[in-house]
Amino acid sequence: MADTNPENSHQPKTVQKLLTRTAVLAFGLAALFGGFRWYQDYTKDPNHGKAADTNGDILAIKLENDGQKLVDIHNGTFKTTSSWKPGVQDRDPVWSPDGNSIYFVSDRKENNFHVFRWSPESDDAESRTVGKRSRSAPSFINDGSPDANNSLLLVSGGAVLELIPKEQATPQILPPAGAEIAKTTGDESGTDSQFSSIYGQLGNSFRIARWTPGKKCIVAVMRKDEGEVLIIQDMTPTKDGKAPSPQPIVAGSRVDFDISPTDGTIVFALQGFQWPPLAPIPESFKKDGKITTPFRHGVGFMKPGPKERVHMMVAQGNNDASFGSPAISPDGKSVAIIVGKYTPEGLVPGALINAPIADGSFQQSSLIARGEIYEPSWHPNAKLLCFARRDPGGHRAIYTIQKDGSSERNITGSQGDFLNPHFSPQSK
Repeated sequence: MADTNPENSHQPKTVQKLLTRTAVLAFGLAALFGGFRWYQDYTKDPNHGKAADTNGDILAIKLENDGQKLVDIHNGTFKTTSSWKPGVQDRDPVWSPDGNSIYFVSDRKENNFHVFRWSPESDDAESRTVGKRSRSAPSFINDGSPDANNSLLLVSGGAVLELIPKEQATPQILPPAGAEIAKTTGDESGTDSQFSSIYGQLGNSFRIARWTPGKKCIVAVMRKDEGEVLIIQDMTPTKDGKAPSPQPIVAGSRVDFDISPTDGTIVFALQGFQWPPLAPIPESFKKDGKITTPFRHGVGFMKPGPKERVHMMVAQGNNDASFGSPAISPDGKSVAIIVGKYTPEGLVPGALINAPIADGSFQQSSLIARGEIYEPSWHPNAKLLCFARRDPGGHRAIYTIQKDGSSERNITGSQGDFLNPHFSPQSK
């Protein structure tokens, strides 16, 4: 039987209007919430993921009469940030793995060294860290992973932190703080370095730290009272949820290293050999109550792993030859290394060579270039390098050169003195 109640005849339309209003309200709330989340992300990281064309660019630090300035060398022109002014010290520049941004350290904010990010297609740089502690030595993982751009390691307050740029968060990574990780934001209260007994025996602060591929380990240089120690920290937790003990690799008056992007091999250049802390000294090096050493300066390599050992590419017994600034080629097949004499002031560069990563491989090394060369860096094609070289007049220009030593080119001429050149990862 049909419903003849007039009120009931209007119910379908009433319900329809109610449903429509509910849907509109839900959509509006979702849009409002989404807009709020977008606003939060924007205010934290307004240029996250912003694309830039940096193919062929080289970043560098340009020395000024008063200060140091980050520059991007693009087709012979120099781009820089608008907020730099005399007296500001820019340093430690690195490309993000996608080549869209340059991260660097600067004291242009609050007279304190913070990490900044700059897209060469933008006018100015943005601060990505907050707080009162100075930052240094930012580094990205170099393994081609999709999330490689999302975080980087840096050093602050003697500890190693992981910077998450989008959130401006900096949780402490080394020394591990048990199951707890101290985040450093705002005024950073309660974030003093928490050195366990074993880390305290290795050193008193970090100079630089880098991930191995897949974030399986962290390789770092720790400073101690006299010299430096190269350590490796396995980041796989033990059964009780804590990090394994760090392992010293080598020690010396200075230790430089690089990590292969293909298999995680660690290549180090060691100046002034010292016995590593916590490592037993073989009895054969204890003579008449004195400790002797196997060599003075050297280059070696090691693959991460509990049963892996150090292999020497070259070992030098005197100061006639010393080594620094190893740079592993992107294909992982060879390493470019600075060679020179060792003086009380440290290494005086004399040449840049290329050597395969193998035992005793310096016998097969090849000369790339001669001169007072600094900071060699590879092009992504593994065929070209760039570096800074001091000329007889004392100026430091940036050069590019093929790995066989051909086609050397001065790309900055007499336009100033430069440090830390690096090709953009987008370069082809």
